This record gives sequence, C-alpha cells and structure tokens, in this order.
Amino acid sequence: MATFGSAGSGFPDGGGPGSSPLAVRLEAPARVPPGQVVRLTLKLKNTGAARLEQPLGGRPPHDIVVTRDGTEVWRWSKGRVVQDVLELKTLRPGEELAFDAEWDQRDEAGRPVPPGSYVVKGILRTDPPETLETKPRALVIGR
Repeated sequence: MATFGSAGSGFPDGGGPGSSPLAVRLEAPARVPPGQVVRLTLKLKNTGAARLEQPLGGRPPHDIVVTRDGTEVWRWSKGRVVQDVLELKTLRPGEELAFDAEWDQRDEAGRPVPPGSYVVKGILRTDPPETLETKPRALVIGR
C-alpha cells in the first residue's frame, strides 16, 4: 500500500526520477456543523509528462473512510452493490479523475454521529493488489 497526495489544497509536484506520476488527494472540509451533509472528493492526477494508462480495480475502485479514535465510523462503499470490474483509464499529463461522495454524518448502523474530531481518508484500488491512499485529513463536526 502506498500513500500519496497531500492534505493541502494542491497535488504534490511530480517528484524525482523513478517516482510515480500518480497523485491522489482527498478534498474535504476541515469543519462542518452537526447534521450537515459532508461533501468529499477523491482525485487521481497524472503529474507526469506522458500519457498514462492506469488500471483501476475493485468493487468499486475508490473508497472513502471516516474514523474516530481509530475506529471506522463510515465507509462510502459499505452496502453498495457494484460490479467487480478492472477498468483501464487513460490520463493525459495534468489530467485528473474525480470520485465524489457525500456523508450524512451517520454511522454504518444509520445513527447520527456525535460532534467531535474525525479522520477522513481516500482509497484508490489500482491494478490489484496495489492500493493508493491519501494522507488522513482531520474533520471536526461542531460549531
């Protein structure tokens, strides 16, 4: 498993020789009021100078996970019915793919979560068994 990307607003620069031309990043708010839908976007970007054919696999290839105190609270893919398909995406230099998700601040049992500090992480499954993860992002629910 590799961790790429940045918790900040931009993708990292392409790195040095031999580094991966892929960058993953999670866009998430730092703070939201209780009860508000949390909009999350996982982005994959080709930071290289050449066209890239990237296999994506899994059910689905992307996921977003919310934890609190190290315990999983919500997973975007949980309960979704999707096909397990290996898909090949072509990304031109600088091109990115975006995967959107919304979290209604409920746990996997459907109960509203309490205000407090949470951690959000994006996951992208590439040609199995490779997995790319974003750096964890802090998310505070509260006023």
